[in-house]
Amino acid sequence: MNDFMRIMDLFLKIKSNNETNLFDNIPAELLKDKSEIDKMTAYFYKKTYNVSPSVCLFPGCTEFAIESHSLQKALLKLIADNTNHVIRIKITADYKPNGTIKKQTERIGVNEASVFLGYCAKHDAEIFLPIEQDKIDVQNIEQNFLLLFRSVAREYYEAKKGYDNLHEIIPELIKDYEEKDIRGPVFLSLLYLNYCEFTHIENIKSIIDYCYKNNLYNLFEFNHLQINKRLPILVNTFTAIQGMNNGKVFRRDIRKEMPLYLSMTILPNDKSTDVYYAILKEQKEELKPFLEYFHNSDRTVLESFISDTILRNSDNFYVSPEFLDKIPEVKKREIIDYFYQTTINREYITDTDINLFTYI
Repeated sequence: MNDFMRIMDLFLKIKSNNETNLFDNIPAELLKDKSEIDKMTAYFYKKTYNVSPSVCLFPGCTEFAIESHSLQKALLKLIADNTNHVIRIKITADYKPNGTIKKQTERIGVNEASVFLGYCAKHDAEIFLPIEQDKIDVQNIEQNFLLLFRSVAREYYEAKKGYDNLHEIIPELIKDYEEKDIRGPVFLSLLYLNYCEFTHIENIKSIIDYCYKNNLYNLFEFNHLQINKRLPILVNTFTAIQGMNNGKVFRRDIRKEMPLYLSMTILPNDKSTDVYYAILKEQKEELKPFLEYFHNSDRTVLESFISDTILRNSDNFYVSPEFLDKIPEVKKREIIDYFYQTTINREYITDTDINLFTYI
């Protein structure tokens, strides 16, 4: 095992904590004393959670970005409770001695749900008007493209924010380390992986910007399916298909090659659920075993596949509080744990059947 893979194996061990002490699996030689960890924690939180003004993502625009919804506020209201709140599943970590990793649900108002600092007011209105103003037509290629556009923009923003934070934090953390200190390579490897991830997303965004400017949509393949059950969950995600997906393992070394990407938007209607998904045409052949599940004639298999794809591949989905209340507590914990386990290990599998459509 080379040094880089040894460090990656260490990361997996560190991430494997399950609502226990965050530092339990970290080798002692990587830890500082409590006072230094507290200082690092304060610095980490300051850089990570203080949201700085962001410039509009539209090429050439220098205006400040506004808080844009990656899922329309009007649609979020359709699944919200009478206080205009929806539910999301989230993972939190306390970066301090005796801190824990927690998986939990959180109530969030529709004004805050799914927002990101994407575009200035002018470009946000201009770009997304066709999907904000008009009902989505499955045959409308422009609307399908804009669903993809929005998912890429949100993922680009999150990836850039994550990389920029690490790029600023890590040099500060390792500046006083001795040359032989193992912590230096660990942190730098983490930074490099984030750089690779961000670079691939940046390349996709460049393609999207070019396509938008030139009304060129044929670099992507757009698909739609309708499930005759109303699942009160909204999803907007652009993700790398990595790890275990319905019996097949997809592995891409992001240091050397672009991941296999999927954009997926899920919108409930009155009595059904619309699933819009898009891929790069050049990746279609490699994604074929995965894409075949979208066309499975067995409804139960299809429903389980959609459920798995939501929980395994998205962190940008919102659930109706009323719907979540219908799910028995034991199953609810299984669903939340599944989200957590597939977040820290994309190849995680379980014998437990996860089918969100069961509780409609």
